[in-house]
Amino acid sequence: MKKYLLFLLIFIIACNSQNINTTTTLQDTTTTTINDITSTTVQDTTTTTLQATTSTTIQTTTTLQEITKVGGTLDEWKDIINQNTGTDSEASKGLTECDSLMAQQVTTCSQSTNWMVDNAMEIVDLSTDKHYEYQDLQQGGCPQGTSERTTVDTKSVDSTTNNYQVLCSINCYSWDCESESLTGSYSGPYTLSTDISFFCPSMPTLVHANQLTADLEDNDGTITGTATIHDLSSIELDGYGGCDIVDGPSYDGTVTGTKTGEDVTLTINFGDPDLFMNELTIDAKFNNNKISGDWSGIDGSGSVDIDKS
Repeated sequence: MKKYLLFLLIFIIACNSQNINTTTTLQDTTTTTINDITSTTVQDTTTTTLQATTSTTIQTTTTLQEITKVGGTLDEWKDIINQNTGTDSEASKGLTECDSLMAQQVTTCSQSTNWMVDNAMEIVDLSTDKHYEYQDLQQGGCPQGTSERTTVDTKSVDSTTNNYQVLCSINCYSWDCESESLTGSYSGPYTLSTDISFFCPSMPTLVHANQLTADLEDNDGTITGTATIHDLSSIELDGYGGCDIVDGPSYDGTVTGTKTGEDVTLTINFGDPDLFMNELTIDAKFNNNKISGDWSGIDGSGSVDIDKS
């Protein structure tokens, strides 16, 4: 009775960015002098209420937003300026323009792969030197690290009327992701399937699901190393179309390949010409110290999802 070794690796990777919808409610007040300063950090929340002067940080898996406010609320200052200068004054118009431009900048800048918005506003009562400060820092994509930052867009507004000055600076930046080294030890699940209907009509597909381990060296994008595919299954034929699944061995192989940016191509050769799937090719992405993608050989295909330890 012949034993045929067949195997399949199926990988599923899911890397979904978590979106946090935050509603900010600003409490209106008629008090024109507010000296209290409070700091509030909010993580994984849906509603944040801010009173007086606040600093709010919201962190998700892909974006960071930090809002700092000093000297009251924007609505308070809008009411003061409108009452004292009129809605058609340069200060009132400047305040409306700043509000609109800052919102537009976030919408436009966040379309980039890696981006940062730095919006700032200051309102000054020149007769009393009381002032309001607002800053909104948002960024998404990969960390900037030591990458050079490029200015994508910048705008500014400076309006003064009847002792009130409105200033704002609206900026968008972008950068390229730093290349991560792939060197390290990895482990994670694999799945691999093969069509065995020719040998086993009653069991047309054999599926393997276990662990893949690897030790890899990244030399300027040229990858070498070793890998082990653990605990493959085997089938035994009874000669009449019947098949039994039995435990199989693990196999060690050599790894060669390349990495260009996030794209990784690896070939694992197990050095046994008589072994089904003697050579497997992995086409994957390398992100956050994880190699995730598809692999295939002459008799089957599947997926891998291995993490650097």
